[in-house]
Amino acid sequence: MIVRTASKERLSADQVVTRLGISVSVLTVRRILQKAQYTEYHNMKCRLFLTFDHRRAREKWAREIVTRDAAFWRCVTFINEKRWCLGGPDGLAYHWADKRLELHEFSRHSRGAGGLMIWGGVSWRGKTALAFIDSKVDKVRYCQMLDDVYQPYVKKYYPNGNIFQQNGAPAHTALYTQEYFVEEGMCVLDCPAKSPDINIIENVWIF
Repeated sequence: MIVRTASKERLSADQVVTRLGISVSVLTVRRILQKAQYTEYHNMKCRLFLTFDHRRAREKWAREIVTRDAAFWRCVTFINEKRWCLGGPDGLAYHWADKRLELHEFSRHSRGAGGLMIWGGVSWRGKTALAFIDSKVDKVRYCQMLDDVYQPYVKKYYPNGNIFQQNGAPAHTALYTQEYFVEEGMCVLDCPAKSPDINIIENVWIF
């Protein structure tokens, strides 16, 4: 029952104990699963679910940007937010799986648990300060963070101008935000939808 429940529902040892309501320690359940012939402990893989249009847009963007040289990329600041969930960081969800079956994948973290969200940027010259986000980021809040965090960074490291990279979140593409970019003379490098891997700051958050 323990092995079947863990592998079928993709649960961790403590989740199995809770799910079955059994008076057995988590350590004992873990030992049973380790000895089972067809179960292995896996990190739940995360991947992007891309449509044909997403893939075509990503390819078009890549073909247009591939000719940019190192001097161009030295002038780009990559900006994004990151949320750490109390229920476990994205990509760190482990479960027991049946080795004979395809591994389970997920596309996004459940937002049921609380967490901490921060916002910042990184470029060839270093990193910006961090903004701690305690409410929903709308267009006004987003532009305020640009004023408080991004603009001082640019004035210090890129007095002659900087290229600003962002994703396509509603607060980023709103008319209010676009007008802010024009007023501030900002050069914006957008990226196609469903493309967090294009923004190098996603690798920085790991550290």
